[in-house]
Amino acid sequence: MNEKPEGSLSFHRFIRQHPLTAFSEYTQIQVSTLQRLATRIELGLDAAMAEGRVDAVAFNNCYGLLWLWVLAAYEVTRTMTQARDCFSEELAEQLAALKSKVSLLRMPFAKQEMPGKKKPIEAEASIYGIDIDSCDISFRIKDTVVSARNVITDFRAIVENIKPGDILHDHRWSYT
Repeated sequence: MNEKPEGSLSFHRFIRQHPLTAFSEYTQIQVSTLQRLATRIELGLDAAMAEGRVDAVAFNNCYGLLWLWVLAAYEVTRTMTQARDCFSEELAEQLAALKSKVSLLRMPFAKQEMPGKKKPIEAEASIYGIDIDSCDISFRIKDTVVSARNVITDFRAIVENIKPGDILHDHRWSYT
């Protein structure tokens, strides 16, 4: 009767596999959710642009999922950058750069305003480019073009490479 459920991990093994939990279990759950959502977006883009054509229904679904992903990714990176001293210097710098990149999309997506201005967007939340060969979409904010796949890849590159040594303090410590 003392059998472990299939797939269960010891606490220490879980922390080694998911070091962000040492910062905040909530952030770890949110990052895991963003990872799953990113996979859905990528697979959806692949399906939407299969065979050299665009399936409008699948395409619109990907856009909607990307909208949610951007809003959530911004909030997670904002929380982490506000607690900068909880992380190694290298990770803190990577998170700040990621937040800047995600924030380019966040304001037009969330508020339908230009970043830093009380000015409505024109086409910034509209897809600027479709790359059928790489099954990617891009957005143009001011003079910057942001690829959906690149911002997801950048997010993954950071969160999947967090090591236990990158976590210096629990999130609550940043309030002391």
